[in-house]
Amino acid sequence: MAGTLKTNEGGARRAAPRARKRNTPELVIDVAERLFGQYGLEGVSLRQIGLAAGGANHFAVQYHFGDKNQLVRAIFERRLRTLEARRAKMLNEVTEAGRLADVRALMEVLFRPIADEKNGEGRRSYAAFLAGIRHFESLNNLSTEMDELRPLTSYVVQLIRGVTPQIPEAHFHRRMLHATTIFVNAVADLDRDQAQGVASVLSEDAFIGDALDVATAALITPPSEAVRKAFAGRSGELKALHGV
Repeated sequence: MAGTLKTNEGGARRAAPRARKRNTPELVIDVAERLFGQYGLEGVSLRQIGLAAGGANHFAVQYHFGDKNQLVRAIFERRLRTLEARRAKMLNEVTEAGRLADVRALMEVLFRPIADEKNGEGRRSYAAFLAGIRHFESLNNLSTEMDELRPLTSYVVQLIRGVTPQIPEAHFHRRMLHATTIFVNAVADLDRDQAQGVASVLSEDAFIGDALDVATAALITPPSEAVRKAFAGRSGELKALHGV
């Protein structure tokens, strides 16, 4: 998925012909989310994002956002508002159905909204964005700062922790990262295949459901004896997940 965006300015502009009409912060966020998903956080510069957004001013992105971390924060802030609302609705439904002890149901509350989130072109660019930034340690502090914007999401993670006692406390965060990686990469693959016209044996809903099943398995599969021994006596904490 990740690569490096070529620095051909004409190519950058051709990639987003509609972008010439405006260069607002909202448009920059749209373009940045898409390009970070395609090329990763280090594979595209702020200047290239500005060009792809149709800006003649090479410093337009810096003017609106300052630096790359602040641009990433802006992407999170926009998406998390929608995700929190969707998760709140789904959690109410799970609660009313008496399924708060069902790991699969809670994982759907956490992850399904990511699959449902699409950009103005109908693409799942946010899932690709999450996959593209997954391994950048520089986002750890930013991700922690995002907790104030996603209290419901943090609560759902706590609920999942409460019904997965077989996972050592100090190892739970790593299992959640595994689950997140599985799901966002699967959704990004689905989006890419659909954009390329690749036929699938599964319906879209079945594909997403299967990705949820596999992600849930990362939480309900008991750890090996070696893992239990390695984490015996260690304490842990519920750390933030990048943008989820």
